[in-house]
Amino acid sequence: MTDYQPIDIAPWLRKHASRLQSPFEQLFVCNVLAHVPGINLDSVDTQYCFTDTEGGTRYCDFVIQEGETLRIAIEIDGYDKTGRGAGMSHAEFVDWQRRHASLVAQGWDVIRFANYDVKHSAKRCIEHISLLLRSERSKNSYMESLIVREHALRAQLEQQTGAANVAQNELKKVQGLVAAATTTQGLSGSEHKRLYQLEQAQLEVANLKRETKLMKTTIWAFVVLIMAMMYFMFHRMNEPAGYSRVNDVRSASIESLPITLATISTPSGESLSGQSCKDPLNWSGAVHQEGQVKAFAGKVVEVVSRGNTTGKPTFINLGEAFPSKRRLTVIIWGEDAEKFRESLKYGLQGRTICVQGKVGQKDGVAQIILKDRAQLSYPANKGNAENSGAYEDDGESDPDYDL
Repeated sequence: MTDYQPIDIAPWLRKHASRLQSPFEQLFVCNVLAHVPGINLDSVDTQYCFTDTEGGTRYCDFVIQEGETLRIAIEIDGYDKTGRGAGMSHAEFVDWQRRHASLVAQGWDVIRFANYDVKHSAKRCIEHISLLLRSERSKNSYMESLIVREHALRAQLEQQTGAANVAQNELKKVQGLVAAATTTQGLSGSEHKRLYQLEQAQLEVANLKRETKLMKTTIWAFVVLIMAMMYFMFHRMNEPAGYSRVNDVRSASIESLPITLATISTPSGESLSGQSCKDPLNWSGAVHQEGQVKAFAGKVVEVVSRGNTTGKPTFINLGEAFPSKRRLTVIIWGEDAEKFRESLKYGLQGRTICVQGKVGQKDGVAQIILKDRAQLSYPANKGNAENSGAYEDDGESDPDYDL
């Protein structure tokens, strides 16, 4: 990664220093934000206030917001946030997940950096923010939203309505964003892959937290199981001589114990499936996973390209065809189509595919946007789509997905 001359962060720090809640947040500003190429500090805020999905007031450590479509939320995480000398409790972990989900549901791209990485792996943090910024700024929707806002501000100034100075300042800011967007280089194929890897690394950290909870629950259950067995064995050893055990309902068999292996499960019934295309969820479950990054498999029933529509999208429907709402719609925007050219040319209709990405929802239909070729996989069969022997979505097959 190329080294860039850091920008002068002092004016921003003077303005926002009172709202920085930890030394690591200040370290993030100096070690990371000041070195992100092309960062616009006028678009950066700290302790951003938002309302969660249950109506509660929440705060996000840092946000970068440019126009209506570029919304990046950044959280700086430490192991011990409460000063107890220990990590999060179960209640705190659930609250943390709900807070994260609320940001995602409101259209924010959420990045979480550990205190350790801010201090010891600043370049990795800089790279992640830089790639995501460039990716978002190079989208057609980003430029379109800025132009719409610029026209609205010009019209407001011409009519001399509202606070002219405020509108004039905002107009200058938007014009600066438009100028910067015109010179922003889109990501190369390798850079798209790198951004995807960084996003997946964050997902793996979240999965590790869930797996740690699962391990703790399993250990706890085994401890209770052993204690119960010892209890029954102790009472049997101290029974009076001649006591009959033939039909004793207190028999120390596994089936009679209050906790058995069959009752051991993950917290709140949580499942670890869907983390990759090695263990995908069924497409029909996507509608219940909004805001989550998961892998889903299903049979393609429809592929539609809209070359004359804004953004030139290609829609790939799994499950049922439009207009049925019982479907998972996979979207490839025109700006990303070249990465999927071979797959689309070969033909996906009639095949069982696996897609991995963040689940969105529009009008009750689950959607996943594919930005990188690594998000799409399908059985390694190179024959004609109609005779490919595509795996039926019976929930039992375990196809060898080919990237």
